[in-house]
Amino acid sequence: MSHMGTEDNLLLSRVDDAVAAAERQTARFLGFLDAREQAVVSQYLRDSAPFFWGGYAEAERRMLGVFPQWMQPDNAAFPITAVQIAWKGAALTHRDFLGALLSLGLKREKIGDLVVRPKDCVAFLENAVAAFVLSSLSRVGSANVSCTVYAGETVHREAHFAEMTDTIASERLDCVISALTGISRTQAEKCIAGGLVTVDCLSVTDRAYRVATGASLSVRGYGRFVVDAIGPPTRKGRLRFAARKYL
Repeated sequence: MSHMGTEDNLLLSRVDDAVAAAERQTARFLGFLDAREQAVVSQYLRDSAPFFWGGYAEAERRMLGVFPQWMQPDNAAFPITAVQIAWKGAALTHRDFLGALLSLGLKREKIGDLVVRPKDCVAFLENAVAAFVLSSLSRVGSANVSCTVYAGETVHREAHFAEMTDTIASERLDCVISALTGISRTQAEKCIAGGLVTVDCLSVTDRAYRVATGASLSVRGYGRFVVDAIGPPTRKGRLRFAARKYL
């Protein structure tokens, strides 16, 4: 695994502060972390089962909650408000909504997932900024919008995949990357050595790293993948391989 940088060290310093607060009987929350940051925190707190929540079950950006021993971790305790942003007319994208929120002066860590649907966007926000967004956001891109606290059905994020099957020589990372991307193992090795590959959101530069079933991989320039099955072996001794690529 790669060495941690300054940003990761600052993040883990904040985690230490949250843990210290929990020891003083106070629940603490770290505002929305991306998948890589969650992986860094999970690795750091692997002995204490970190608790994440992003406002709905499929959330990608999630807060870390650190609770005192007497307090049962509870999704409802997280300071998250879902805001419904509705509009008519022009088609809007995730980038449009994120840009509009950042233009209000919000920090990225205050903004969770933005689930864009045909006529609205459900934005998961830290409580501290939700009221400001409700009163201040009136335009996204070229469209006028209206904002209300979301009170609809449970939010779901749809993911679309292309399934793929193959056989591989082993569970080594270079073999898996070659199968996922269609490039040669030599090219796969260069991608790995160049820091272009992450496994479960953490950079891996060891070509012999053993990939496990269920792993999530990203190869810069080729996309994101989920490994569904490695094995059993074929009659020729290769391993059956099944995976999905995010579309």
